[in-house]
Amino acid sequence: MTVDQIFPHLLVEPNKVASQARLFTHEDWSRVLQIVRRTHLVALLHYGIAQVGIELPLEFQESMRDLLRLATFDALQKRAELARILAELNDTNLPPILFKGAVLAHTVYPSYTHRPMGDIDLWVPHAQMAQAQSVLESLGYRYKEKVHRSHAMQSLGDGELQMRGQTALQGLVELHYGVFAGEWLRIAANVDRQAVYDRLVATEIDGQSVLHLAPEDAFIQIALHVSINHQMTVNGLRSLVDLEFLSRQGMDWETVGQRCWDWRLYTAVSFVIDLWDQLIASEQSSQAAAALPFRRPRLLRLFVEAQDLLEGHSLSQNRWRLLYQLALVDQGRSILRLIAHTLWPDRAWLKARYADTNRWTRLQHFRQVVSGKV
Repeated sequence: MTVDQIFPHLLVEPNKVASQARLFTHEDWSRVLQIVRRTHLVALLHYGIAQVGIELPLEFQESMRDLLRLATFDALQKRAELARILAELNDTNLPPILFKGAVLAHTVYPSYTHRPMGDIDLWVPHAQMAQAQSVLESLGYRYKEKVHRSHAMQSLGDGELQMRGQTALQGLVELHYGVFAGEWLRIAANVDRQAVYDRLVATEIDGQSVLHLAPEDAFIQIALHVSINHQMTVNGLRSLVDLEFLSRQGMDWETVGQRCWDWRLYTAVSFVIDLWDQLIASEQSSQAAAALPFRRPRLLRLFVEAQDLLEGHSLSQNRWRLLYQLALVDQGRSILRLIAHTLWPDRAWLKARYADTNRWTRLQHFRQVVSGKV
């Protein structure tokens, strides 16, 4: 096995590759350090190699200590920030609904320090958004509307309001109108959002009541977030590690498969499972791959290979991004709807995005689509 093949296992199954990792050269450890800096998974790597007692070269130890110190400080800051936000929301009778990194770090990873996060994600139903925004503002966070990410635009596509902290101990908090966001999902899929809400699970984090997605819904959400919203570009490997630790808590693969089929998400989710199984090849990934066999390997691997997730290749700004997104659509008629909407969006979307619906605006939008900017 190569260093790149061994690295994902050091994160999730170090016992499986301990003998090979003990034979690493200085060049091999330099490659590991390069990947871990890009993926920000230093705390989880440190935990894995400590479990199996791998001895590291001195210069690698020093680099790891520096990275680990920064990661630990960030995790402690995020935990304290999260505790303040959860307490304030609960005190104002707004049950917090956590998803993505914040809840995964505290519920499925060995320690909350092992799962880095850039922000805190909260699902806020439309009717409660104004109140939730007010709560965050009372804590010192501020919302600044962006030209092409207007409040109206975010509301239409179940997007988010980015609330930015104003002190060194406050980061970014995103208040999401929904957990399945974006135009691809609005046009090409058929997610039963009410059922997702009805299946929310209650837990506690640092003594605060929290709601989070049911395991099967969380699995689908993570897979879609990395494949559709981020086009396998942002934190792709970390998302696969999320799926690994989440599925170890117990997963009904038949239910996952049925929901993906009913919601027209089968291709997108099975593609992520295929990449997960290629890179990690765990008991969980093998079960998932058997339950949701990948249907378009030759086509989709033209855009993204498993190795790309280690190299940090970017598809999100590529002019082939639209073709990639079309290749993930389950049904032919949904492909036609998505193409039509992309080239000639409905008036509500155009108004929310550009604050205008005239022909010149449509022409400018078309140019941006062709250039890969939309």
